[in-house]
Amino acid sequence: MPNRKIIPFIAVLISVIASLASPAPFCLAGNQKGPRTSNPQYWPPALNNYYPDMELVNQDGGRTRLSSFKGKVIVIEPIGMSCPACQAFAGANRSGVRPYGGVRPQANLQSFEELLKRYTGLSLGDPRLVFVQLLLYNPSMQAPSQAEARQWAANFGMRTGAGCYVLVGRQNMVNKYSYDMIPGFQLVDRDFVLRSDSTGHNPRNNLYTHFFPMLKRVL
Repeated sequence: MPNRKIIPFIAVLISVIASLASPAPFCLAGNQKGPRTSNPQYWPPALNNYYPDMELVNQDGGRTRLSSFKGKVIVIEPIGMSCPACQAFAGANRSGVRPYGGVRPQANLQSFEELLKRYTGLSLGDPRLVFVQLLLYNPSMQAPSQAEARQWAANFGMRTGAGCYVLVGRQNMVNKYSYDMIPGFQLVDRDFVLRSDSTGHNPRNNLYTHFFPMLKRVL
């Protein structure tokens, strides 16, 4: 007959393991500025749900609310500024482009702009598309500053006028959730729903077989 004291312990242990395997999202609303919306304020983003709506500082020093792009397709790239893959996706391997901060980019990895053209025939600047680089970590592994976002954008030619935004993540986004999202891309459809999640070293959706085909479909 099993020890009655062991059974409750096992139940608690199973509960703890389950919570670690599927961590609950945390709320970003504490630092939220601007009017409330019906969209959630939770992080990390959940596939097939509304994307967390945030108003963040952009590379020009203005404020950008993600839901203001509703009606367009949004590509969001979570970025660690010292991540070699992020540097390559930003274009650091392209002729005439220098890596930011002297980081050596991942070899033989094309920029997102080149991959977009190759796999979809589209280009950045398409009026139906908004490209957002969400800076989550600076080279010191802290939340970046607006000055760093401005420098990053200038280095890689990211212009708000061309529909390319560099947004400054907040300090409460420096955590394991964000760290596990780097590198990669997320696809948000016209209704502001996350449709493809190709982020992290073990992405839920493959960039080439899911993300890019889905991008063409939602456009």
